[in-house]
Amino acid sequence: MILDNLSQNEAQAAIKAIEETKQANLVIEQENYAKWFDIAILPILQDFSEMTSSVLEVEKPGKTHIVITIKNEQGLDITENCKMMKYALAFANHIGIDSNGGMMILILIFDYW
Repeated sequence: MILDNLSQNEAQAAIKAIEETKQANLVIEQENYAKWFDIAILPILQDFSEMTSSVLEVEKPGKTHIVITIKNEQGLDITENCKMMKYALAFANHIGIDSNGGMMILILIFDYW
């Protein structure tokens, strides 16, 4: 009922306020996801990399995703003792497996939403 009685200027101001609120909430969600990732997922990836003597690279190229690269010359095995790594893999939005110059590469992309 309130919306029906708004003037055009009032409606435009209301739309602008809604858009600004949505954008502010999106920024907060992205920040919260990044914090959660750093607390919950990153330690798992660090432990796995250390356990397998792998090189771990973390890239945050934008505000929408995180790219993890795990490299190892001997290959990468995710055994039954790597249960937490299996959970981390389940959260990845993209899993890529590649090789380059004899180096096995696991690429994981985690989207913020």
